Amino acid sequence: MITVSVLNRKGGVGKTTIASNIVQALGLLERKVLVIDNDEQGNMGFSLGITQVPEINLANVYKDPSIILKAIYSTRLETVDIIAGSPRLSLMRPSRNALKDILSNETIKNHYEYCVIDNGPSLDELTLSAVEASSHYIVPVIPDTFAVQGLISLVKIFEEKEIDTNKIHILINRYQENMLNKMCCDFVFNTYESKVLKTKIPNDNALTEMVAKGKCILLSKSTSKSVVPFLELLVELFNFNVDAMMIKLRDVREKAKREVFEKHLAPRMFRAGQNKTLETQVA
Repeated sequence: MITVSVLNRKGGVGKTTIASNIVQALGLLERKVLVIDNDEQGNMGFSLGITQVPEINLANVYKDPSIILKAIYSTRLETVDIIAGSPRLSLMRPSRNALKDILSNETIKNHYEYCVIDNGPSLDELTLSAVEASSHYIVPVIPDTFAVQGLISLVKIFEEKEIDTNKIHILINRYQENMLNKMCCDFVFNTYESKVLKTKIPNDNALTEMVAKGKCILLSKSTSKSVVPFLELLVELFNFNVDAMMIKLRDVREKAKREVFEKHLAPRMFRAGQNKTLETQVA
């Protein structure tokens, strides 16, 4: 199982938006994914259709790892499950190995191909536990002065805590074609070189809107300027075959269109046809 943490000490850089769209893309490709909402705000769960905090959530699992299988809930994507976050996570002080031990459950390791962990805007015990459990860290960074300073600070803290910085994948998010963005990107690329993903996600309000509506950019907004960069990101992160991925996504879109037609449009057309027939009979 490949375990990926999406993290950054700085808020507002798009962690949950990036994590949610990666998870939903994997789900559309029918990969088995376990999502860990390691954030007291619980936004990741909401983006996947979890509208209320479940009775058994991640806070319970930190207290009693033996109940982990009871904490796994289905999402609106068939192959994606979640252990939801909770406001009570703010009270949790897990050990550095806590989440790693939790995810060592044999049933989980054998069932899921990927585990994606969404973290809050900090480097507290919760996030450090996620770091210890992960084989990769995606660090979204907005190309502005303060965000870049935050990245420098994060990497230094990782080095001080002897965390393997080779696992870091820096993702430029909300990129715009202007001088400041270009200067910040050049600095990040020149400073961190191999740690920086080639893909840049453009500034696109549609991304945030889709997550807020519980939808995926690849399925719901195919004309968005973020679609191609997200496809490139999937290939870069997971080494997917481009042709096979595109065929699968095309089939998924066609299936979704048929389901919408059958659920909503077809019944209305049928009723409209009935009405017309009745009108004709009356005439």
